[in-house]
Amino acid sequence: MQAKDAMLPLALRGVKGDLSVALLHHWMQFFRGGEAVLSEIATLFPKASISMLYANRMHLDSVLGRRDVRTSSFAAFPGFCEHFRKLLPLFPFLMRSVPVPIGAGLVLSSDASMIKGVNIPKSAVHVCYCHSPPRYLWGLE
Repeated sequence: MQAKDAMLPLALRGVKGDLSVALLHHWMQFFRGGEAVLSEIATLFPKASISMLYANRMHLDSVLGRRDVRTSSFAAFPGFCEHFRKLLPLFPFLMRSVPVPIGAGLVLSSDASMIKGVNIPKSAVHVCYCHSPPRYLWGLE
């Protein structure tokens, strides 16, 4: 077993390059703890696509900045990126617009809440690295 494989959960060890892997994250406004987790996961799967509701590309780190980060079609709407949190009641609907490759066999998400509303291909296995509940939902700024 390679050292890199030792860092993977037992169920994912030995996943070969022929299995299409898709990475999901809720959004990237700033680079904080959840985004650091996504970056580490992306390092383990260098060919995996990365999808999220929207991405502030100025805050992508060196790993994510080199990757093709796909965003929802809503990210193109004027003002969406600055005011998307005001749309919280619509997040279940908005998350269904996050693009996930149809052929993905393994979907790895890094999130605490909303990304689970994404349409996952029926044949895919979905594994979520679940963070603590979002602070903005329980009163902290």
